Amino acid sequence: MVRKHHFHISIQEYYRRGKENLFPQIYNCPNPECAYEGRLRFHGFYSRNVLTMNETLVIFIKRYFCPDCRKTVSLQPSFVLFRFQYTFPFIFYTLVQKIIHKRPPIQIVQTIKTLFTERKEFSRQHIVFYQKRFMEHHTLVIGFFSSKECLAPDNTLPAVIEQIRRYGLSLFNLEYSPYLNKHFLSKI
Repeated sequence: MVRKHHFHISIQEYYRRGKENLFPQIYNCPNPECAYEGRLRFHGFYSRNVLTMNETLVIFIKRYFCPDCRKTVSLQPSFVLFRFQYTFPFIFYTLVQKIIHKRPPIQIVQTIKTLFTERKEFSRQHIVFYQKRFMEHHTLVIGFFSSKECLAPDNTLPAVIEQIRRYGLSLFNLEYSPYLNKHFLSKI
């Protein structure tokens, strides 16, 4: 299980602090089949890759353990997406370029590789994949904003992208994940 947390620091600062980040106590097991309401125990760390526009970082993710159902919970920072190595701001940048600015994927990739030499592995297939996944979740994102009573002026893809930008990337990622128990690019 995964729980999101906004650390109110940059990706680089989170990386610099390593295992010394200020990790919160977690109460109440998020497992829907478990009724445990006490404090979950710290259960170590695992590392994961985080790819920003110009850096490849290995960060530590704190784990917690429920003594009742014996499941673990990972506390993921709001700048990462579960099972994606590229950060949410990086992926969102590519969606803005493709959907709002209507740039072809190959041009976006060339720009990224020119400006950010660390991203040599990035390809147009990434952009096509992100756009396809976003289109699959488009109506769910509209439903999320409807539940928050902050609707976009229309339901087009560019309007929804702008709505996410106005809402704030970290806040959107933090609040959307528990809304459907997955992030906005996860497999439906």
